[in-house]
Amino acid sequence: MTVLKTNTSHLLCRTKALTASAIALALLAGCSEEARDETVQSEAATTVEFQAPGNWDNVEGFQESKTDWYEDGRFGLFIHWGLYSEAAGDWQGERHYGITEWLMRRTRTNTEEYSALVNDFNPTEFDANEWIDFAEESGVKYIVITAKHHDGFAMYDSAVGQFDIVDATQFGRDPLKELADAAADSEVRLGFYYSQYQDWTDPNAGGNDWEFDPDTKTFSTYQETKALPQIEELLTGYGDVGIVWFDTPGDATPAESEAFANWVEDLQPATLVSSRVGNGFGDFLTLSDGEMPQRPITDIAWEAIYTHNDSWGYSRFDTNFKSTTDLLHKLATAASLNGNLMVNIGPDGNGNLPEGSAKRFRQVGAWLDKNGESIYGTKGSPVGPVPWGAITHRPGSLYLHVFHVPASGEIMVPYMDTAVLAAGVLESREPVTYRKDGDNLYISLPKDLKDLKAPVIRVDYDGFLADNEWDVPVIVSADPEIPGRLSPNWAEFSGNARAEKLSYYLYFGDWKHHQAVIGQKTQADTATWPLRVEAPGEYQVTLSYAANADSAGNEGLIEVGDNLVEFQIVQTASGAGDFPQNRPVPILDHHVGIVSFDKPGVYDLTIRPRQDYTAFFSLTDVTLRLVD
Repeated sequence: MTVLKTNTSHLLCRTKALTASAIALALLAGCSEEARDETVQSEAATTVEFQAPGNWDNVEGFQESKTDWYEDGRFGLFIHWGLYSEAAGDWQGERHYGITEWLMRRTRTNTEEYSALVNDFNPTEFDANEWIDFAEESGVKYIVITAKHHDGFAMYDSAVGQFDIVDATQFGRDPLKELADAAADSEVRLGFYYSQYQDWTDPNAGGNDWEFDPDTKTFSTYQETKALPQIEELLTGYGDVGIVWFDTPGDATPAESEAFANWVEDLQPATLVSSRVGNGFGDFLTLSDGEMPQRPITDIAWEAIYTHNDSWGYSRFDTNFKSTTDLLHKLATAASLNGNLMVNIGPDGNGNLPEGSAKRFRQVGAWLDKNGESIYGTKGSPVGPVPWGAITHRPGSLYLHVFHVPASGEIMVPYMDTAVLAAGVLESREPVTYRKDGDNLYISLPKDLKDLKAPVIRVDYDGFLADNEWDVPVIVSADPEIPGRLSPNWAEFSGNARAEKLSYYLYFGDWKHHQAVIGQKTQADTATWPLRVEAPGEYQVTLSYAANADSAGNEGLIEVGDNLVEFQIVQTASGAGDFPQNRPVPILDHHVGIVSFDKPGVYDLTIRPRQDYTAFFSLTDVTLRLVD
């Protein structure tokens, strides 16, 4: 039996039935501590050659566990492919923007009518070897593909009924078997997605309440006669399976979730189980669709999952593909937080990968060919967050992922209290000039760095830096182009103040998330950020927040150093109470005042209501920007 063990001071697990993301994880507040002693003396600017550490496969691991291969791999490919791919978001002449794999439920189509898609679904252009080659070219280390989604259709040759791709379609082939055979001869591990609670074509499963009376459902019957037998088929007929990726546990009991997890472990002990099996079971944690944490998660392997456009299943009219740079930044951010990134592609009904996705994934792979050591096998940042990008780490080397190149041409790495041996551009091996001032490391960036896509600076050091060390004051940069950003999960709270997730979607199922400080009603409900100001001067304070009618007009205070800023909340949304999830949460960037610091140092910034109220805003960010 596999049980998730997470630090509940950082994570809150909510189970919601019949949503695109069954486990919504809200990252709660973290802690901060005093700044480290500034014991490192200033060093003159230095330029030193550096050496590559070798292939990531040969790097000594940080630990040995069942999830080692998964954590070392860092990058996965998700594939949603099924009958819904044939419909492609279009049902009876009506386009359905958003997630197309939910088409049957969104249109409340009956089983007989939906099942007629099998007459047209014939993906003759599918080539398993091409897909595996594509995965390798893209630099992914594992694939998870839908074996059965919520519509109940099996994408393999199942003996449990006839509603599968071999028995029900003219295609007559088992694509998952072909993929398993191709993956066995590659460096890519194959995993299977399985919807264990929802099955809209089964009268005893969850999800279909327009054909089947929920009061007459017996989930245990479905579990015993379809779900567990199909999982057994996948784990006994398709070679070594890296992952069984469960989804939407719905109203499953702890015993039912445990039965799924135990069944996988009994059949293939090395196979990983996703946390969406439900009720606290699983080998790794999957965050909500489209969610990235703000702090490292260190007590369990975890992943952020995104789809490449707005739908997980194929949509013929969805071309909103994330850029290559966006994918690379997400990959670096996840790794800097000690986690994985899995990005989804939805093949079409013919078996082709959309070119808009394929092109950008290959570009990610080309980048990984040159910069992969900064991702594969690394751990999270040992020096906390930085305003210009993200940092990954392996013993002896830091990898500085530069998202924003400042006009000054210089970036600063804080809390670098070890000796630096060398620094250079990872892709070109070009040395760079650096200097130390106290425990700050300043890197002079080459002028042509902007010509590189998602550039990485490698810094080799002598000594020890702990992984995932984020309990440090947040840096407020002296560069006006890169403001200091205080995120909710970096705050310390008192009273009823806390950090919680605001979630909503634009198109149906296209989830967006913001962490927010909420719960502030009285003067005792405070949020405090320890921050480290790098230069004296005046800084503009901007509050990013959402506010309903019940908090509009209420006043708040910001206290930092000798500064007191008073502000009034501006209404951003109609209504009162919680924000609805089926429309965007309107967030205002409100410039509320100027604060001044006469010297660098560590300060506490506290936000509180001016007086006791019945409601306050939902605060998503605080930024401080140096102004003239």
